[in-house]
Amino acid sequence: MLDTPRVGKLLRPPLHDRHSARRGTYRVLYRIDDDRQQVTVVAVFSRTDAYRA
Repeated sequence: MLDTPRVGKLLRPPLHDRHSARRGTYRVLYRIDDDRQQVTVVAVFSRTDAYRA
């Protein structure tokens, strides 16, 4: 993700400022700040649990 941060997809509102990427059995939610050239990992979930409330 450091070399190519846009490996995932941009999420819909209300999470429109975050991206989501599958990495093996995990789902990674992250933000990209182009101005600061920074990627911030918001959360890492097991893919089976990622979207359960």
